[in-house]
Amino acid sequence: MINGMGFKRWSVIMKTTFLNPIIIGMLIVSVHAVDIEPAHRVFLTADACGDVPKESPAESFDCHQKIYVVLEGAGLKKDKHIFEGFWINPKGKQQEYARYEFEASKGKKRVWLWLELHPSGGKLFGAITPSYGVDIFSGRWTVRLYLDGNFLTEKVFYVSC
Repeated sequence: MINGMGFKRWSVIMKTTFLNPIIIGMLIVSVHAVDIEPAHRVFLTADACGDVPKESPAESFDCHQKIYVVLEGAGLKKDKHIFEGFWINPKGKQQEYARYEFEASKGKKRVWLWLELHPSGGKLFGAITPSYGVDIFSGRWTVRLYLDGNFLTEKVFYVSC
């Protein structure tokens, strides 16, 4: 039957029949691509043994602590990599920038960057009022992380003085 109704039905059947293998093929490729991507874990901590951060994640820090952001990566390509962090202060301005170049080998790799604040009111005001100027560090901070120039993640944390 070649009327308008029969043609529409045939058209819908043809579209469904021909599109399903394409969609299924794309899903298979997508799932396969996820399986081969490197796995990353990122956390913040102030707990360290010497200058090696321990695995004790935190989100709140004192302004006198050294704050580490740790990247644990598995499945990274055996190659040179660049880990970068942009530390954004409570006023929304970039406070610090840190960059670490490393070479990944087989297995898990652990690297870190840190932020060390120096709260003081300077020689003149610090001697009179030791807490002068520390309020600029108190509040909500953000660190934006990049691996090999590609955005990795953003971590929010809080600092109090």
